[in-house]
Amino acid sequence: MSRNMEAVRAAYQAFTDGDLDRFIESLAPDFVSRQSIAVPWHGTYRGHEGVRKMFGKVAECADAVYEPSRFIEGDEHIVVVGDARTVPRSTGAAATVRELHVWQIRDGRLLGLEVFLNAPAPLLTALGA
Repeated sequence: MSRNMEAVRAAYQAFTDGDLDRFIESLAPDFVSRQSIAVPWHGTYRGHEGVRKMFGKVAECADAVYEPSRFIEGDEHIVVVGDARTVPRSTGAAATVRELHVWQIRDGRLLGLEVFLNAPAPLLTALGA
């Protein structure tokens, strides 16, 4: 397994373990996260504090867990396909959404993440999008 793939898998493991601090520390200090326009927490978040802010916005709207199922490695990108199980706070009705995560990574340094998803309209309404 490449150094880049090890770094991405370690980040997901920290997230799965519920260790947000370890997840954030695995990111480069100048990390950039771009979240889908489809969700209320859409936008660009920079650095560790930006990522914390993004997770705070997610937590205001829903409980969410992400389970990666497929990893595709390219030169300086790793694409991860998986499912997000989201429970909006407004309804409590769980929904599962397929998400595509595109990581920018160089020499094992997690530099960026772009998230794409196709959520059903009722879920987006419940999230307040």
